[in-house]
Amino acid sequence: MLDLDLLNTLICVVDEGSFTRAGERVHRTQSTVSQQVRRLEELVGRTLLMRDRTGNQVTATEHGELLAQYARRLLALAQEAQDALTSDVAVTPLRIGVPEDFDARRMSAMLSGFVKTKPGVRLETVAGMSAELQRRLSGGEIEIALVKREPASGECLASWPESLVWVRGAHAPAPEGVVRRTRASRAISARLCLPAARNPGSRQGASPLANRIRKP
Repeated sequence: MLDLDLLNTLICVVDEGSFTRAGERVHRTQSTVSQQVRRLEELVGRTLLMRDRTGNQVTATEHGELLAQYARRLLALAQEAQDALTSDVAVTPLRIGVPEDFDARRMSAMLSGFVKTKPGVRLETVAGMSAELQRRLSGGEIEIALVKREPASGECLASWPESLVWVRGAHAPAPEGVVRRTRASRAISARLCLPAARNPGSRQGASPLANRIRKP
């Protein structure tokens, strides 16, 4: 069984990139934070964090990133359960799909701000790839989703463009088929959209609650 307190510490270290700054967030000393991370690594049997040569910067390993993703979802679910049990008012659930590769810190801040202004709404987040989120949205499993898709491929509440670029080292040779790759990148250049869920008998199809969420 994974300890939620240890998972919270891991998230803080991953977000801050430092044991010291993570300790400030959880109000613990650097040594205590290090001990908690080591305890978590022992529990899962994997190395979760790596220090740079200076020892000042900390980055997550592949397993650390994976566990951090699950940790955010587990902590959010635990908080949701606690809020549901302590709340005396009726709450309306709003299920929102979020891509796994989206900025987790920014998204958490956005959702936290929304919850504070709308105490009568309980957010339920579902993480996944854009194709899976669109499938769930069409099936009515979620009310709103943040996804990547082709421009002008359907209705949405808000959208903004995202450019695709080719990146290579300064001394690396240029890849073959540059012209074709450029054309391909233009063809699949997508937009980040918040598509509206389709409800039978409704033109807009968007949940009234969903309309209250706006891009910052």
